[in-house]
Parts: sequence; structure tokens; C-alpha cells
Amino acid sequence: MLAVRLDVNDEKAAFAAVGQGIKRFGRIDVLANNAGYGLLGAVAEASQEEIENLFRTNVFGLLAVTRATLPHMRRQRSGHIINISSIGGFEAFDRSRASYCVKSENGRDLRFLRILPSSNRRNPT
Repeated sequence: MLAVRLDVNDEKAAFAAVGQGIKRFGRIDVLANNAGYGLLGAVAEASQEEIENLFRTNVFGLLAVTRATLPHMRRQRSGHIINISSIGGFEAFDRSRASYCVKSENGRDLRFLRILPSSNRRNPT
């Protein structure tokens, strides 16, 4: 195991972190995208800066780390990408009107998995 400190908002740091893993292990088998946070409140209550920061981390940060990792997995012709998200990406809560969603898809040689933790008791469909 190799733990690397990474700010997902820094694309160069994402490529450097993946490079450290490749240097140490020679390959990368699993990427777990887990960085992110929520912004609760009505759209009118959130500032443009708050919304942009949320998307920078939750969407563009995830994409930066994924872009850094995919070339290595494609070269290996294998790998797993796990995107930890939130049920909020599909369903707005009472006080939350802004939401996002990055959908997973099946690649020819790679497997993508989307995990949507929920604090609700009901089963999302």
C-alpha cells in the first residue's frame, strides 16, 4: 500500500501521485474516487464561489484523477475504477436544489463501479 497526500483540485498533483504509484508498484489496479463534499441549501442561498468549489472538487477533481489513471489501466488492459458518490447526485433533498451526477459506464477492458451511500432508509432505484 502507498498513501499519497493529494489535493484533487491540482491536476498536476494527481498525475504526480499516480506516477508515484506506478514507480513503486509498476501498475495500478484500483482507483477509488472518494474525495468530495456536499453543499446543503437552496440555490439562492449558495454563492457562485461555493457552487464552483463544489464542482471543482466533486466533478473536475474526480475527472483529473481518473484521466491520470486511465492511460496506465488501458496499457495494462485491466483495472477497476470505483466512484464513491452520493444519492444526492440523483435526488435532491428538501433543502438542496443543486445536484450533480457523473454516470458510470462499462469499458471494454476496464470496470467502473458507482457507489451511492444514502442516509435514507428506502432503497433508491
